[in-house]
This record gives sequence, C-alpha cells and structure tokens, in this order.
Amino acid sequence: MKKYSLEMKRYRWMKLLIYLCLSVSASLKSSGCPNPCNMPLGLANGLIKDEQFSSFSAHNDDFETYGAHRARLNLTRWPPGYRARKNFSEKTPWIRIDLQRGLTITGIATQGYGDASVAEWVTSYRLMYADKQDFDYFKDIHGKLLVLKGNKDSNKIRRHDLPVPAVASKLMMEPITWHNNIGLRMEIYGCEPSYYFEAWLMFHNITFTLSHMNTSSDEYIQSASRATEEIHSYFNKVGGYLYNEVLRLSPQPSPQIATFATAEIAIHCTESSVLLLIAKLKSFIGETDLFESDYLKIRYPGK
Repeated sequence: MKKYSLEMKRYRWMKLLIYLCLSVSASLKSSGCPNPCNMPLGLANGLIKDEQFSSFSAHNDDFETYGAHRARLNLTRWPPGYRARKNFSEKTPWIRIDLQRGLTITGIATQGYGDASVAEWVTSYRLMYADKQDFDYFKDIHGKLLVLKGNKDSNKIRRHDLPVPAVASKLMMEPITWHNNIGLRMEIYGCEPSYYFEAWLMFHNITFTLSHMNTSSDEYIQSASRATEEIHSYFNKVGGYLYNEVLRLSPQPSPQIATFATAEIAIHCTESSVLLLIAKLKSFIGETDLFESDYLKIRYPGK
C-alpha cells in the first residue's frame, strides 16, 4: 500500500511538471515569438549587396575582382571567394560588412577560397561588432576575447554559434592565422532584434511619487538609469541577453503596505534564452540592494 501511495505521488508530480512545461510553452507561443534566431542574414543569397563589403586589401590590388564582396558562403562562380593581397605588410587584416541596420548576430560560418588548386583559407579569427558606438570584440561567457577556429581546407564549412550574441549594424572579421594566404567565404546568422519579455522589479524602499511618471524628472531619470545599468552589468555576459530598457515606472503595493516605485523593464534577448534569463533575474534580485528580493513579475508581449 505504501509503495502504491508513493507511486501515486510521483505520478501527480509528473502531471504537475508536464502542466507547468506546457503552460510556459503556451505563454511563449502566444507572445508572438519569432523563429529561432539563427537564420542566414544575406551574404550567400545576395541580400547583403556588394557595396556593403570592404577589406584591407585584395589579390593583385584588384578589389573589383577579388574584393570582400566575393566572401559569400558556397560561392562557386569565378572567382569563388575573397582573396587578400599576398605578402601584405598590414599587422591587422580585416574584412568589414555594413549591415545598414541593427540585427541580432548569433553565429558565423566560414569556408576557404573555393579553388582547391589555390589552397587559401583562414585558420583562426576574431569577430568584432558595432551598432551606435565603437567596435568591440565578441567575447565568451567569462568575458574573455573570443578566438574562433577557422577552416582546414578550401570547401568544408565551419560554423560557430556565438556564446554571447549582440545587436550590430556593422561587423568586422580579423583573421589571425591562415594557410598560404587569406582566402574566405562566409555567412552571418541571426535575426531581427524584435523579441523581448517584460520584468517588473520593485525598487527597495523608494516610495512612488508623481515625479516617477514624468520621464523628464530627475527622479525618473536617476531611477531608470540605475536600473538599466545594474541589470546590464549583471547580464551582459549571459548568453542570449542583448540589452534592456525601462518602459515606465509604475506604483505597486509593497509587502510593507506602502506604494513603491516599480520599474517595468523590457529584456531584449534571443527567444531560446528567455527561461535562463528569468532564472538569472531571480538570482539577481536576491543579490542586489536596488530591488525588493520577493517581488518579480514576468509579462510576455501580446498576452
């Protein structure tokens, strides 16, 4: 009888877990989530135009024939890829792509120059990004500079998912090592930076006043800036997190009965990272002095 009772308890727990999983899944679907953020962004299919590419050099200084605009994954038409000038003197070679708008960048794939008789390919490289500020390097989840392994032959594709995605309107590849010469074809992966969820966080011991409704007031600016900075500092190395913004400050009843100011914050991220980020948010409010540790509400757009 005891064994039967134990079995029934396990069965009920399993039913509860399944229900919770289905509920979370339904919430995400109803929020209008986009497709997974790993779509090719237009190098191979030509959506990124030739004039959006640039590079530090080209084979025989012939940018029109061998320039960076030939660095398109699976390109087979002659010349099948980008080639740098041989025996160049530049210490930091680069290939740049101007995306012309902010896109979420989550991955990259490379091939060597498509003529096996030439035998040129990049064996390691760094990747940089910029949006509204200076270029910065993609990093790993520990904040260390990300060095990506390249190719071992002319045609095999090597793809990497970036551990910490970023929103970028410009990208720059810096080859570090190569075989014979820099020869390259590539694709960038990601999506439009449209997905976010809302987190409601209550400020610790800050009573709500009418000034918190005025986005030009000192109270609003100081509170919103501090919330944005602390959250970004905590999350900027978490995979899938992109950035956050305060949508508004609102009054909410606190456990102490007083009405405290609450920040309604949009957490912009990749769709696949949302559950991880919510778990991190729970840890964050338990560690920070800025917010109440027992108040967190999550909302999904469209619900």
